[in-house]
Amino acid sequence: MFGYDTFLFMLATGWRANSALDKSRLKGSSATDAELLPEAALACFTLLLWLAYMAVDMLVKADRIKASVAHKTKMLLVVGAMAAGTLAPAAQHIHSRMFRGGGGHDGGITITEAAATHLLRGVNPYSASYAPWLPPDHEAIHHYPYGPMSFLLAAPGKWLAQRVGVGYDNRLLYVTCFLWLFASCWLLTTNAIHTRLLAIGVGLNPVFGAWVAAGENDVLMVAFLIAALVLATRSKTGLASIAVGLAVATKQHAVLFAVPWLLHLAFASSAEGPGARPRARRLFLAGVLPCALGALLPYLPFLLSSARDVLDDNVLMFIGMSEYGNLGVRAHPSIWGLSRLLVCAGLVQTTGSMPGWATLLMVVGGASATLFTALAMSRHREALSLVPLGAALLVLAAEFPGRQFSITYVGFMLVFLAYAWFADRLDGPVVSRPDEAAGLPGPGSAQVESEDLAAPR
Repeated sequence: MFGYDTFLFMLATGWRANSALDKSRLKGSSATDAELLPEAALACFTLLLWLAYMAVDMLVKADRIKASVAHKTKMLLVVGAMAAGTLAPAAQHIHSRMFRGGGGHDGGITITEAAATHLLRGVNPYSASYAPWLPPDHEAIHHYPYGPMSFLLAAPGKWLAQRVGVGYDNRLLYVTCFLWLFASCWLLTTNAIHTRLLAIGVGLNPVFGAWVAAGENDVLMVAFLIAALVLATRSKTGLASIAVGLAVATKQHAVLFAVPWLLHLAFASSAEGPGARPRARRLFLAGVLPCALGALLPYLPFLLSSARDVLDDNVLMFIGMSEYGNLGVRAHPSIWGLSRLLVCAGLVQTTGSMPGWATLLMVVGGASATLFTALAMSRHREALSLVPLGAALLVLAAEFPGRQFSITYVGFMLVFLAYAWFADRLDGPVVSRPDEAAGLPGPGSAQVESEDLAAPR
């Protein structure tokens, strides 16, 4: 009676509501009714959404409403759930911080806004100290651990807020990127059921959405990567590679997306078509070169200013080899992975106790094994959907043994998997094939008209 999308909708919204109730339980029995209102309202609203979504399914089965009306109604319910689970909490945090001086995520909000402030003052953010903004024992007090695109995109909003004389919260940028991801669900699907499934997988992702509201900056990196997929489906391979490079210049995890992307270009059969450039030359011109330019150009002025500080902040601190302090020294509750397991088993004292060389060895080993698998997959299947799938697998294999495998990584892994499973336009070619250039329908161009035939892959 109920479809795939109904199950996924109930799973995603139920997880988010349960997380809210867990938060309310942490407030303790001394909390007032007013303090518990946001969590209680979200739980009740989720139950109403469940009933409404199932009611639409039953009306369709009873031939009471048309499939097109059911689709629009369900999408409105998805938007309502996204507004309640992500947009409303984000708006609450933004209002509180801009007008009441509230706090925010130390990385995506505090340090990134401080880096934008340093930039506006003419100071290299990778050489500056963050002592005025962070506690004295914070691991990143002498580091900016993200790529330059993070603070370069935050700087205009920070500058404008200073000019106007109001507070600024970088969640404004992150919510805009989140809405772009939601809009991309229509750009990367060809039928109603896939659109709904992808919208649920992205917009109602209970981990990803919660951290967008909290101010985590992964959504900025993911926005560039999904822009690359959208450009690729429109035969803009060079621009797509630039977008992948900009994602790398936003957050280093995007390297794990760049690898399957370049593998896909290397094995795309369209490069073998009549009149096509030799494969190696095409891979360099359409993939490696624009990707490298997108990744390196934002770094260039800061590398010229102090290459040592950039290397220390963006590489050495993550593997425990920085002389100014390393990430993963404290046992953060949000850190999962092998390091947390070793701490709980009593084999090491903290998540940063493993030697840097041992951490690096495990990360390289896990990534290499997954890369070999991705290579084999790319040789036998050329669908663009393998790119986000390979990226999700690489994130798991390369980050799990590291010092900082956070629950936020699980969030964008699930987003990658949603695009790999439900974005059916990704099964088409990256560049136009000869038959498409002649106006004939190519592989992946047919659209599924019936929802019954459009079950997820």
